[in-house]
Amino acid sequence: MMAFNRVAIPIAVLLAVASGMALATENKTAGAPPDVSAPSESTTSYGAWSVKCGTGQSPDRVTRLCVLTQDGYDENRRLVFHVEIGKPPSAINPVFAIQFPVNVRAREKLSIQFESGVPEQTVNLDACFGASCYADLAFTNDLGERIARLPPQTKVTLAFKNAQNQPSKLPISLVGFTAAWRDYIGQSTTPK
Repeated sequence: MMAFNRVAIPIAVLLAVASGMALATENKTAGAPPDVSAPSESTTSYGAWSVKCGTGQSPDRVTRLCVLTQDGYDENRRLVFHVEIGKPPSAINPVFAIQFPVNVRAREKLSIQFESGVPEQTVNLDACFGASCYADLAFTNDLGERIARLPPQTKVTLAFKNAQNQPSKLPISLVGFTAAWRDYIGQSTTPK
């Protein structure tokens, strides 16, 4: 397996910037403006998945932004991929974002392959920065529900060709996905 240094920009930050919102918390002092230096964040783990939430603020409202995340490691505990499912406040559907090593053949499509129950999802490489490359695909709530109904032992792989044009596959675990998806749906982009 390949490894890379984690030089990630968390999707929650990207979501906040893309929507013109800064991460913030409510200041306990009456009448004081929000303190943008201390974001309100929480992380809840569900098996291989985590739900990370933060509070985003725009001039007219405070919004809770959440993402589902999973990190994949090799046998030496080096990070080899990071996936996030998150919904920008202005979007209708979530986005499935993938961060993986730069040793990826850029002209080839990447795919998320399911053993059964869900059709293969294909994505294009979006960009490479530093030691990581990124890709994303639209992720509908219907697709999330279909995946949540799969047994946790269902084999899911991120398939791509490496720079040497060799097929590569990285396993994505579904252990904890159903509970994490339910938590995410309950918390994401809820106005406060």
